[in-house]
Amino acid sequence: LKTTEPVTRVLVIDPANTGVRLRRVLDQSLSPQRAAISVDDIAAGTWHDPDRNPWKRLAESDIELPPALTRGKSAIRVTFHPQGSKWSIGELRAFSHKGR
Repeated sequence: LKTTEPVTRVLVIDPANTGVRLRRVLDQSLSPQRAAISVDDIAAGTWHDPDRNPWKRLAESDIELPPALTRGKSAIRVTFHPQGSKWSIGELRAFSHKGR
C-alpha cells in the first residue's frame, strides 16, 4: 500500500504486554517517509524513515509503542497519518513485549 491518506489497521496483541513493537515492510524508493501514529485515537508519536534506496527498495522498520497505550488490551487500532509524502506498508506486524 502506498498512500498519502490515513491508514488504519487493527492488530492483535497480548493483553499482558509491557509494550508493543510495530514492524513494517516499506518501499524505500518513496523515502523519506513520515507519519503521525495514533493508537485507539490517542497520539503515539511519529514514525520517520529518512533513508532512500531505489536499488534495495524493501526494508523493515520498527517503532515502539508506550505500554500506557497497549497494556491490558487484546487488540489495538493503529492509524498512520502520512506527513508530506507517500507512506508505504507492505506488511505490518505487532510484537508484544512480555515482562518477567
